[in-house]
Amino acid sequence: MATREAIQPYTRIFKTPEATSSPRVLLLHLNALLSCRDATTRTIHRTIAEVLHANDIPELSDEAILLAFSKSPRVVEIISHLGIRDLSIDEHRRLLECYPRIFARDGFPLVYLAPHASEFLENAKRLGILIAVMSNNTTTATTLLENLGVAHLVDKILPTSTAQVYPPTPHAVALFDQTWHDAILPWFISTTNCNGSHKRDMKLLVPQQAMVVSCALYDLEVPRLSGMQTCWINTIHGESEEDATAVHSSRVFDHVVVLELEELGVKLFGELHAGGEDEVKSEKSEEAIAPSDFDEEKGVEIEDPVKDEVLAVSRDRDYGWEGGWSL
Repeated sequence: MATREAIQPYTRIFKTPEATSSPRVLLLHLNALLSCRDATTRTIHRTIAEVLHANDIPELSDEAILLAFSKSPRVVEIISHLGIRDLSIDEHRRLLECYPRIFARDGFPLVYLAPHASEFLENAKRLGILIAVMSNNTTTATTLLENLGVAHLVDKILPTSTAQVYPPTPHAVALFDQTWHDAILPWFISTTNCNGSHKRDMKLLVPQQAMVVSCALYDLEVPRLSGMQTCWINTIHGESEEDATAVHSSRVFDHVVVLELEELGVKLFGELHAGGEDEVKSEKSEEAIAPSDFDEEKGVEIEDPVKDEVLAVSRDRDYGWEGGWSL
């Protein structure tokens, strides 16, 4: 039987010339700073149950759902990776409608700050590494980070469009390279200039000096092809040989692989240091991210601006990428 340790050795952070030093810039997808495991599995389970008859739903483990989710942002492809039969036109339509709605209602309240996230950010700041958080919804990302008390540790929130970076076609790579030159480099130059860095040093940033971190493999393929270091936070904790084989076949050899953000922090910074332990489900984060949806005394639903915004975006946004929803 394979163990979790069998999934860990595929790290190349210090095995190539491009990765012999710590990155100067960290591009963290929002999901890397959040604990979304329960939110993801609940959303997929309940979405499938709403769209399909019980007889058409195979037995699905949480690990299978997480692996499928890590491979594609498109809910139709997630369903396909899970071995579920082809959908009818009506089922396809209902799937695209209910997936973001169920995430906003049932998944979003289960999103918390990842363990040791603030320590990771503090150590990166202490070493002068610039930090950008990438999200397909920058407004929600800003609100989340503020409510979780870590917004001050982030230098920039950058928009990313999953439609632009998935699947990893030459056109997608070209678009991502354009994002590098039009958004990431100007931000780096302006920030380092404000910090008093010499202009000659600012121009030395190359893709190999940036690391993209995500819990989703699909976030990493195009940046890797663009020359950046990439790190996959593997939230798939199955210990069976089948789980390990599935993960090993997912091109993880191309990325640094860790089980949690703290492990990447140790690789990059050595031992993590912080003023205090993270309260992953502190009163502040629970109140900000997962408030009670119903006031029993008054018998009315309580307004939640963050969750309402998520639902509004899911309704109004043009999902050119077939109903995907990712943080």
